[in-house]
Amino acid sequence: MSSTKFLRLSQLSLVTSALLSGHALAEQQKEEQAIEKIAVYGQHHKNYITEEAQSATKLGLTIKETPQSISVVSRALMDDFSLDNLNAVLESTPGVTVEQIETDRTYFKARGFEITNFQVNGMGMPQDNGSIQGTLDTSIFDSVEIVRGANGLMTGAGNPSATVNMVLKRPTYQTQVNASVSYGSWDNKRQELDASTAINENHAVRAVFTKHKTESYLDRYEQDKTIYYLAYEGQLTDSTVVTANYVNQKKDADSPLWGALPLYYSDGTATNFDTSTSTASDWSYWNNTTEQLFLSIEQAITNTWFLKASYAHLENEQDSELFYVYGTPDRETGLGLTGYASEYDHKDK
Repeated sequence: MSSTKFLRLSQLSLVTSALLSGHALAEQQKEEQAIEKIAVYGQHHKNYITEEAQSATKLGLTIKETPQSISVVSRALMDDFSLDNLNAVLESTPGVTVEQIETDRTYFKARGFEITNFQVNGMGMPQDNGSIQGTLDTSIFDSVEIVRGANGLMTGAGNPSATVNMVLKRPTYQTQVNASVSYGSWDNKRQELDASTAINENHAVRAVFTKHKTESYLDRYEQDKTIYYLAYEGQLTDSTVVTANYVNQKKDADSPLWGALPLYYSDGTATNFDTSTSTASDWSYWNNTTEQLFLSIEQAITNTWFLKASYAHLENEQDSELFYVYGTPDRETGLGLTGYASEYDHKDK
């Protein structure tokens, strides 16, 4: 083939390729113009994220820098998911098991051990065992910190299960008022009022009131809960801050369960009660009142070092009349159960 003929063929190939590529590009542009565009807008916020937790070391380390497993349930998370009591908060926490054995008695476990180390603002609460009588309301908390595993650095010998630290709300120097009302199944009514303001540039106060009254899917069971919370913060000097917190929580439960339903009939077959079945009597009740007072003073030495002295006073009073039922009933007659009434008056201080 001569060089002249080869040159003509090459030029023809280039022209053909250019025409084809131009046609393909035009088709692609038409397809792109025909595609519907969807714009997605979002916001980045850290309402659910807390970067620091003081329960483990009090060294100002971030959670990532702390060599322990830590979860922090923020105020925003509690509000958005209606985590109104400590049971609900710990049910949403990884690695924690909530065992509500009765209507008003709950045990918490982590890493195979019972959780007995409960704190408020980093100060321990006297707790003979892991049972929390009544469900602690979260309307007064700013966050709840859970340190899984032994926390011996800040709590003596520590506990192999976990430490639960409930951080109380602090006054704000900007006036704010928040109110909420909710209504749910079984006549579940809840009202919350949270107000905070500055007295002057160095002193601020905060008050929280919560009323929660509800019936239940269980026959005859009702609960009525009232919470009062007052907080004060004052800057005595440029380097000295004093805080005071007062908590009063009262919970009255009517016809609470005491013990469990029988699992088997006398012939060995499994029982099959209605979900609403309860062995509690009409006259039984369990009333629980808790008062807490916290005082602290913090003195700054340098920009990074502080001295802090704290005092806590706790009183818990319980009054109850309960009815306990046990045994294996007869499938036909229902006979065979034994019950007895009991009265308890208990006060911790």
